[in-house]
Amino acid sequence: MERKTHYKMYKAGKNWVFAMLSTVALTGVMAMSGNTAKADAVAQSSTEQVAKVDTTGATTTQVEKATNNVNESNAAQTSVTTTTGQSSSNADATSSSQNNKQATTTSVVTSQNTLVANKDQASSIQSSVTQNSKKTETVINTADNASQKNVNGNWYLVDNNTGKNLTGFQEIKYQNKVVYYAPSNAQMQYGWQDINNNRYYFDTFDGAMTTGQKNINGNWYMFDAQGVLQTGFQRIESQNKTVYYSEDKDKLGQMQYGQKNIKGNWYNFDTYDGAMKTGFVTIPSQNKTVYYSEDKAKLGQMQY
Repeated sequence: MERKTHYKMYKAGKNWVFAMLSTVALTGVMAMSGNTAKADAVAQSSTEQVAKVDTTGATTTQVEKATNNVNESNAAQTSVTTTTGQSSSNADATSSSQNNKQATTTSVVTSQNTLVANKDQASSIQSSVTQNSKKTETVINTADNASQKNVNGNWYLVDNNTGKNLTGFQEIKYQNKVVYYAPSNAQMQYGWQDINNNRYYFDTFDGAMTTGQKNINGNWYMFDAQGVLQTGFQRIESQNKTVYYSEDKDKLGQMQYGQKNIKGNWYNFDTYDGAMKTGFVTIPSQNKTVYYSEDKAKLGQMQY
């Protein structure tokens, strides 16, 4: 028996495949026919294998292409996602920037409004103080080397060194008082006196200048530490009350009581001590309950 090996080349698609065929030489036609059949079978099997290999290659190629497509798609998608993220980030940054600008603008506006409000409040307070307190300086001299003399029922203050009469406000320390000698006649003054656009009151017995609260002829008045008469709204901390001293010339400086219309606004002051009333107040004579503001800006004003 003789074994022979044959090589045959097949074309499968674009690829050439070599197949090895083995045959056995037998005696007789039957044996050759059998070999031929086997060769065909082998060829068929090889063809099927080649087809399978080609199919696998095609499949592999398709998978590679699909993979490339997927990768390209993923890359594109990643790019889109990145771009979207960047756009979103930029939008967020822009929004944040706008919000920061808006917050800054709001802060500036708020700060400006606060400054304006504080300025108005300070102006209101300053106006109130200016209206209610006179700041004119009272010049007081100290008579260290002087003597008081009574001539024809009038008191004078004479300088011991020069013998001249002293005038104006003079402090007499040993009597713990400040008195006033008129420049026109050098005589000690008493009672109400208008001096340098301010109003003072000097005791009618010893001529001492009045300071603080004083009841004069049944009316309460207030004088500052320099003896100047006070008018308008005044806060008396020691008595925890706010009172009002008339600004009318005919009753200048007198403490007011009851309901008073002051510059177009109604107020109510206690009939006993003149304390300003705030909040809800019942007025029996008018059979009504009213409300007086507790707000500092319009303290004591009747509300409607």
